[in-house]
This record gives sequence, structure tokens and C-alpha cells, in this order.
Amino acid sequence: MKKKKTPAFWVGISVCLLLLILATAFIWFRLPAWRDFERLSGERYQGVFFSMFDIDTYSEEDFVTYRGVPTLIAGYRVRGWHDIDRYLTEILSSQNTVTDIFMGLDPGALWKSSHGDDERFAENLRRYFAPYVEARPDVSFEILLYAPSVRYWTDMTEKQLEEALGAYRRLSEELNAWENVKTFFVGWEEWLILNPGNYLDGLQTNAEVSRKIFLHTFCDKDYRIDLGNAADVTEGLKEVVRREKESPAVYPDLSDFCVVFFGDSVMVYNEGSYSIPGVVNGLTGAEVYNCGWGGVAATGSPLAGVNFNSLLGRFLQGNAEGLEENDFRQGLTGYWNRESRDKKLCFVVEYGLNDYFSGLEPEDSEDAYDTGTYAGALRTGIRSLQEAFPEAEILLLTPTYTTLFSNGEERQGEKGGKLTDYVEAARRVATDMDVYCLDNYADSGINSETCEKFLADGTHPNETGSLLLGRKILEFIQENMLEERP
Repeated sequence: MKKKKTPAFWVGISVCLLLLILATAFIWFRLPAWRDFERLSGERYQGVFFSMFDIDTYSEEDFVTYRGVPTLIAGYRVRGWHDIDRYLTEILSSQNTVTDIFMGLDPGALWKSSHGDDERFAENLRRYFAPYVEARPDVSFEILLYAPSVRYWTDMTEKQLEEALGAYRRLSEELNAWENVKTFFVGWEEWLILNPGNYLDGLQTNAEVSRKIFLHTFCDKDYRIDLGNAADVTEGLKEVVRREKESPAVYPDLSDFCVVFFGDSVMVYNEGSYSIPGVVNGLTGAEVYNCGWGGVAATGSPLAGVNFNSLLGRFLQGNAEGLEENDFRQGLTGYWNRESRDKKLCFVVEYGLNDYFSGLEPEDSEDAYDTGTYAGALRTGIRSLQEAFPEAEILLLTPTYTTLFSNGEERQGEKGGKLTDYVEAARRVATDMDVYCLDNYADSGINSETCEKFLADGTHPNETGSLLLGRKILEFIQENMLEERP
């Protein structure tokens, strides 16, 4: 006769299973840390980057290329003070001559692990971080603070937001006590946090944005936060969050749109999700293809044989043969290899600055389609698009403001005009060809008073400028091409 299992037996089995599950989970979550420690002890490096948030979109090669520092990027996501202590111990006790330690810290998480107590927060900093900084003044500690999308912040209650931002301010001010520590925070910049396309999941920046952040902070030392600006930076983020909570920006759903951009370096100066096409994609879900090419004019070009109509000819033929690997080639091949062919097609055309810089003739009063002039080249190209895609919408952008050549007031060459001559020519072309026109010179908000905010070098839009111009395009599309939509 079988002996009946007692309740104690089943309790024992349950406890064993629970322990097995916990052990498995521990191994699963800690294994990446063990791998990091193996690399720390077995590889050659000069710098280490470890973080409390995901940093696998950062590149070890970039640290070598742009900083000249062979750097190991840790794979394990550090959980709190004890992990920070453990990693610093492993790094500084290795056989390598470490000169740079890069850290990604989440002040809010560190505050929570300190039980929301000021004294314990300060004590943890003194106990788990300060000894390493003070013992190794020869090592540079560069700290990047967590910068999630705005949705991360708007999901917080007012109390949670105050506590989190207080932790950011407090940590930034505390870290300023050491000369060999620099702290950076990009997460209050609207160009970054307001564009969902910059993130893989709202929390981790994509590879292109991570590189941009890396270049701004660890290379150029931009976005440094210290005693002098910590309060202003956190207050600025708070204002953005409050605005998004009280009156969130609403953008049209353009997931049924395919938007193809033609243009010069204004279109390609910024990359991927933080370019003008990237902003349009990130804010609306539109399918976008960037066929811009830096240095190109509508007619003629510093790049011999490359202009709007020659590139358009290749685009219409789907011909990428012999082209260098650049935005135009990627845009062309992407468009012709796309899966969906039933989306509403819109072409955005932006040229004019290089026509002005090169002293090319704005317009020929006797030959409206003279491709040796800016206006004639635009008319010819737009006519080709209209013939090839009769159902497509076409939006022509005027040149934007520039500080070069006395803010565009100086004429270039014998036949060239002022920048405003090209702006006016673009307006006439739009009227003559019955296409839409967005006057970015007069209406974008980029002018002599705001150019430092929106332009990287007096001509090209910086990240904030791309966000501005992308939004302007979206506003125009919503107001003029979506009349039947609610």
C-alpha cells in the first residue's frame, strides 16, 4: 500500500521549487555582470562605461575614434549603490591603467534606494562613490544622467516629479564637489524628449541619438550640469513636463502618408530620428524617405553634375548605380523597395541656399523653365514629379535664414541675387505650378534674433532647429492636406 504524502512533504517540495526559481532568476540577472567582470580582468582598455540604464546603443568604437580612449562598455545594468561600489572596485583593481570612467546614473532610482532620505542619500554617496574619486584624482569620472522621453515624466504624479527632479538637482550639486567629476544631462532638451522616434521604447535612445549624446557630452562637454545651473535645468524640465501634462501637443496621424524629402544639407545635417524627416516620422508615424544631398543646389552645384534635376532623374528611374553611400542613395533605394504602395504620396522640396551661395541666377524672365536658373530648375523638377505622380501632393519650402554674407544681403557673383530673391522666386514657382509653399524664411521663426537657438553654424539647423522645421511641416500638412479629417 502506497504511503500518502504528508502536507509537510508538499511544503518542502514547494520551498525547493521556490529556491530553484530564485536561484535561476539570480543567475539570469547577474550573469551579464559576471561577464563584465571577466572582460574587466581579461581585456585591455583605458576606460570603462557602466550604467544604471541601457547603454547597448553606444559604441566602443566611438570612444576610440572620438576620444582616443579604448573603452569597455558594460553589458549589465547596474541596480544601485552596491553595484556601483562593486564595479568601481573591479575597474580600479584591474591590471589596466584606467584613465577614464564613464557612468550612467539614474538619480531617481538612487534616491529611492536611499529610501527618499536626504541624509542616507548623502551617506550612500560618501560611502560608495567618494572613496574612489578621492583616492584616484588621476582618473576622470564623467557621469551621464538618465534622459528618458517626456512620457516617463508625465506619467508621474506631481509629488513623484518633485522628488525625482530633486534627486537630479541634489546629485548634480553633490558631484560638483570633486574636480575630477563632470556631470552631464541632456534630458531637459525638447528636441530629445518630445520626439518618440528618438527612443526604442521611450526609455532607451536609439543608436544615432546615443552617438549624438555621446558627442555632445563626453566629447564636446556640452550639457554639463553643476552648482551654477542645476536648479535652472531641472526647473526647465519641470516646465516642459507641466506643459505636456496640461496642454499636450497633438500631431496628426500620418501613418497612411509616404513623404519623400528632396533638399540640400538643411535636410541631412542632422541624422535619423532627429533630422527634419525623422521628426516628421517620429511625431506622426508617416513613412519618410530622405533624398537630401549636402552641397546640392537646384541648379548647378559645387558637386559637378549633381543638382535637383539630375538627382530627380535617378530617383524616377530607381537608379542607384555608382552612387556613394549617403542619404540620397538610402532614400532612393528605400522608396523603391518599400512594401506598401497604397499610401498617400507627398514630396517635400527644399533648395535655394546653395543657389544663393554659388551666385546662381534666381530666374530667367524670358524662359521660365531654364534649368540654368533656380526658379527654372524648380519648375522643371516639379513638372517631372507632377507627370510621374499626378496624385501626389508637392510642398515647396523656401530657403531658410542664414547669417552668412551679411545675413543674406550680399549678392554673390554677377548673376546672383540676395537670399530674399530666391525666397520670392520659390513663392512664384509654387503659384505657377499650383503646389503648396511653406515660407520658412518668413514664417519658421528662424531669424536674426533666434538664429543662435536654432542654427548650428549660422546656416544648418541644429537639433532644436530640426524639431522646429519638422513641426512647421506637420502644421502645414495638417492645415492644408487633411481638410476632410477631424
